[in-house]
Amino acid sequence: MTEVGKLNDEQTSRLAEEGRRVIDRLQQDLEIAVVRHVPVKAYYQYVRIQGKPLAVPPGFNRQVLTSPGAALRGELAKAIADAWPATGKEYDAEQARLNALRKRAGALAKVCEIDAILLLSGPQRSELCDQLMRHTSDDWWQAANERAPVNDPDEQLLASAARGSLCTFLLSAVEWKAFLRPVQLARYEELWGPRKEEIVFLQAAAGQPARIIRRGPKLADQVRCLTTHLEEWIAEVDAACQLTATQREKLLLAGKLDVQALESRQERLPEQVADGQRISFGEVSVPSGKPVIPLTVLTDGASFFQRALKGRLSAEQRRQWTAVEGERRAFQRKAAVAAVVAGFERVAALTSHECESLSAALNGSLAADDFGGPADWRLAYLRRLAQLPEQQLRPLFSECQWPSAREQYLQLAEMMQQYGWQQAQKADSTGSAGTKLLQHRGN
Repeated sequence: MTEVGKLNDEQTSRLAEEGRRVIDRLQQDLEIAVVRHVPVKAYYQYVRIQGKPLAVPPGFNRQVLTSPGAALRGELAKAIADAWPATGKEYDAEQARLNALRKRAGALAKVCEIDAILLLSGPQRSELCDQLMRHTSDDWWQAANERAPVNDPDEQLLASAARGSLCTFLLSAVEWKAFLRPVQLARYEELWGPRKEEIVFLQAAAGQPARIIRRGPKLADQVRCLTTHLEEWIAEVDAACQLTATQREKLLLAGKLDVQALESRQERLPEQVADGQRISFGEVSVPSGKPVIPLTVLTDGASFFQRALKGRLSAEQRRQWTAVEGERRAFQRKAAVAAVVAGFERVAALTSHECESLSAALNGSLAADDFGGPADWRLAYLRRLAQLPEQQLRPLFSECQWPSAREQYLQLAEMMQQYGWQQAQKADSTGSAGTKLLQHRGN
């Protein structure tokens, strides 16, 4: 704050004194909120802290719990505006610049999500990002949105790196038509629109309540979506590399083998799975939301399709396709870095200029060591950011910023380590009977 407003020593001393008073006041509010012996009234509201609900009385400033640093900065901003109006305007302008950087982080992540399924072109990615920046509500960054629960595993990675939800975006059908090709628009309306999902129940014993062991798209829907995605992917490769008819046929055959492998893994099991146990099936309507498509069937490096892409293209075609994929990965890299920078800004009170400098440094570090594949870009880039040497990051922060920034860096490293362990555990259990039940689709 003192750097943005260029406060003199006397003003800095007065602001520090006010900051101590605000901290004492916020501490009192926090103590009131966490008192356990106070009976919870029916009209109390709940705030989710580290995945656990906490009851708070009406009118309580929830930001004290969800983002204490932001609450402190908000109180100090009011004090600055009251004492030094001109400095207050400078600080408001700086907050607008920071909000724009956070907003862009959310827009980049959203475009990457859509691009993974609709296979946008480079101009489409840029245009969609700009469109999302223009049509976002002015209050998207408020604590009410930052503390919203994130249920999607992919979004959880970026939200954890950004120390909170980035934002949500809404565009009308008319706006989508402005930059999506007809086939892309049809797929978007189908995949992100209302749909049916299957629920698989396991009945442990007669008279016992059933347990949900799987919920997701039906196998037939997965196969149809993957087949369409495969055809669109080959069309994108063809546009970039001018494939021969034989190459298109070979790529299509390789992709269909991967889809068939998915079907075989979800082979039918006997209805009676164990003594006293039965499997039953049901359907549920999903109004809208991100589609669940097992794209790893085609994107995994060991898939027939990926091996065909490497083996069936000529050297010149591989160079052309690598350039197209390189543009996509560069966009994904910017999205991952923007989320991480948002996290550092939230915990270490970076200025917009410092955020831009940090973003350039991190992008440069990742560009020199690109993972070079179609794997999960969030996991790949966040893992590389967490592996950057601490001594490489230290010069990017001031003396007072580094303790908070280092804590954020260590939390990111711990998160990626835990995520890797969870992925390994999941892979080890893939062949178990329980996993087959989760993948099973009955009549």
